[in-house]
Amino acid sequence: MALATMAAACTNEADRPLGVAQRDTLPGGIAAVHSPGPTGWHDTLGWRLVPDGRVGGALDEPGELINPQSLALDDAGNLYVSDQDPSVIKAFAPDGRFLRTIGREGQGPGEFVVGFIAARGNRLAVQDPRTSRVSLFDTAGTFIRSWSTGCCIWASIHLDRQHRVYVPVMTPPDVPASYRYVRYDTLGAVIDTIAVPKGEDPPLWTVRQGNVMQMSTPVPFTPQMRHAIAPDGSLVFGWSGEYRLVRMAGRDTLGVMSRDWTPDPLSQERRQRHVDNMVARMGPGLDEVALRNSFPVSEIPSTLPAFVEMNVDGEGNIWLTADSDSASARLDVFSPAGAWLGRVDIPETFDPFTPSAWGADRVYVSRQDEEGVPYIARYRIVRD
Repeated sequence: MALATMAAACTNEADRPLGVAQRDTLPGGIAAVHSPGPTGWHDTLGWRLVPDGRVGGALDEPGELINPQSLALDDAGNLYVSDQDPSVIKAFAPDGRFLRTIGREGQGPGEFVVGFIAARGNRLAVQDPRTSRVSLFDTAGTFIRSWSTGCCIWASIHLDRQHRVYVPVMTPPDVPASYRYVRYDTLGAVIDTIAVPKGEDPPLWTVRQGNVMQMSTPVPFTPQMRHAIAPDGSLVFGWSGEYRLVRMAGRDTLGVMSRDWTPDPLSQERRQRHVDNMVARMGPGLDEVALRNSFPVSEIPSTLPAFVEMNVDGEGNIWLTADSDSASARLDVFSPAGAWLGRVDIPETFDPFTPSAWGADRVYVSRQDEEGVPYIARYRIVRD
């Protein structure tokens, strides 16, 4: 009876008409695409992220992972993990077999202290924010060259199909940008600088002990500017207070994409729980009353942002991760042309702030098992 009911529900949903993306042209020839509803599939149909095993060896084996810092995928589907303690890059075949290590900890040629990595074709770029240097390898592990970069952002780098290397740099206070990248060619020459627009500044919570600032952080759940670099080198960004994304190439706006959206409510219980967790994480060295005064629940919004993270897969589709307070995760997918295709649900947590790598048909996410041992979870992108 249950199977018959489920089949009937899926049949009814499949019979429902899908939305049609509305296309317009803005001044300057900019394409605008608005989706009043999903245009590719309904909620329980369509694309899926299917768990497809783990990557990483057992303890004391060559593929053992200690403290993954960054992940990258090459065009052949090989996975590269920048590990720490000690710093080294570990390469795995598409089936998860350990292949080799690349580089090592140090400050000489082909060495790095911290490694943020990106791969494309047969090239692997490693940015070390500790020494402000990019090292370039081929994917077989041969060191090619290195060059100095700006200081000192500990964040992901990118490598596009033209083998341009995107390295994040600090944004001066007088520059109207929330994030900046310097683009290099593979000889280390600067091509240009691209910037993510500043957007609205989120309100901040600041903790002080005497005259010393202990921390400053955006008020939880407030909208912020999010961005991603697509494989073709275009920049996609959006302020998470609405479902409106912009795609740019260099300084040229290529298109705008949006969809209808109603914010989900954020309960008082969850807002209070978030403050309690923040107070607990600050540790016993600070006064609890002062901490709670620094984290007023009343300043947390009563609704959730549209999304909390953005990624672009190897086909150019844009995946927006929604905030979740459950053991499942929800992602919205936009096509490269700007249409909202639909929603993808996975029955497990999907922390958007852990290292990940998005390919044409695979997604890798850094995780830990019940005993705290790190591994890389692999998912297949099934495009039904």
